[in-house]
Amino acid sequence: MTDMNSYHKTLLPALLTGLMTILLSGCDKFLDIVPKGQVIPSTTSEYRATLNNGYKQAPGYILTNMRGITIDPQPDPFGMGLDEYESYKTIYKWEDTDNNSGRSESYPYYSYYKGIFFANSILLADAEKVREDDRQDSFRQLRAEAHALRAYYYFELANLYGPVWSDETKGTSVVPINNTIDTEQSFPPATLEQLYDQILADINAAKEEVQVDRYSDPRYRYRFSGEAIYALSSRIHLYRGEWREALDDAVKVLSISDKLEDLRHTGDKALLPMDYRSEECIISFTPSIKSTISFSQKLSDQVAELYEEGDLRIDKYFPVDKDYGYRLRKAVGQTYDCTIRRSEVYLTAAECLSKLGEDERSAEMLTTLLSQRLSPEALPQVKAKYSTLHGVEMVRYILGERLKEFAQECGHDWYDFKRSGQPELRKTIHGEEVVLQDHDPRYVIPLPAEARENNPYLSVK
Repeated sequence: MTDMNSYHKTLLPALLTGLMTILLSGCDKFLDIVPKGQVIPSTTSEYRATLNNGYKQAPGYILTNMRGITIDPQPDPFGMGLDEYESYKTIYKWEDTDNNSGRSESYPYYSYYKGIFFANSILLADAEKVREDDRQDSFRQLRAEAHALRAYYYFELANLYGPVWSDETKGTSVVPINNTIDTEQSFPPATLEQLYDQILADINAAKEEVQVDRYSDPRYRYRFSGEAIYALSSRIHLYRGEWREALDDAVKVLSISDKLEDLRHTGDKALLPMDYRSEECIISFTPSIKSTISFSQKLSDQVAELYEEGDLRIDKYFPVDKDYGYRLRKAVGQTYDCTIRRSEVYLTAAECLSKLGEDERSAEMLTTLLSQRLSPEALPQVKAKYSTLHGVEMVRYILGERLKEFAQECGHDWYDFKRSGQPELRKTIHGEEVVLQDHDPRYVIPLPAEARENNPYLSVK
């Protein structure tokens, strides 16, 4: 990603400055004279194309997944450096430094702000001047999606570069908020509280304006629908430790659709839950892992050992590769992963119910999910284990289920460890054991050096 960061550093200001004159209408900086050959959006379909560019800025979760414990990077079987280990080793080993001297890729930063820019271009437009030209779409729906997309990008920035939410940490400076179309000015970092105020304001606005509960056509599941907005809201409240709010949002999602993929089904038409075409997919716009290194991303032994006999997920999600002999995440034949899928909503509801002292209902929610993940023979035995658990033990069990359900997917294991106590983590990388200490400062990732170099406000200690 070093090359991409150089690209962003040199071309991003010029790119966005040009886009301002092309994409935005109805705001103070709107040019009365339209440059020859350029098109300023004036219709719903044109603004839809603009917002689609915002979705396309989403980075993948490859680096966040590497930061967790589910990947055991294997040596390059071809001896040609195709695993790119040298580019990623500081990520795998939690060796975050102010300057990696080009030895490692950087975590995403500019891509989030590019996405926020496109969302801003929708939200700053004058709705009264937009001509509705698509009977199946509306500018109000676009505004709902823009609010949700902006919330999603700020939330990702908060998770990567900020501490876990608490009364003690809410005053911590994290990253800038820029809800303008000004790409030349440098903005000071907002506090975690200000960042979450913005995120929640956007989520609430999205809930008010959304017009589509669910996209039945998988082609449109890259868009924020009502169920996707409530699912994101549930995730946000979960990470903030707001159990009742997270539960209420999860229940709302399940009232729209409660369908899960049943892993007991086989055949050509059977879909994996992370496939964008599956009934379980809520929204999908996250790029999949790079195919050039996918063969080196073995499922770690310490996670593989967690799957009990009769758990269908390990063979479905991580079949043994016939060429290399180790478990690799199964490709589902698509460019994008499910950014949010319904099993997450069930597990969030189960965790929140347990936190609220309703362990029996929590177990019922867990059973609904596991009945579609375990063999009929294994389910009664597994159910007997968690049905008697309460409080901390029940929550710990649910977190273990999250680890198995979302191994190597969307950074879930790293984020779950961070938000649920920041325990000591150990893993073996190319024969070397590396350790992240309990409550290690490295649970908060430093801002990329190029971000601090380009914004003087970020370099102030």
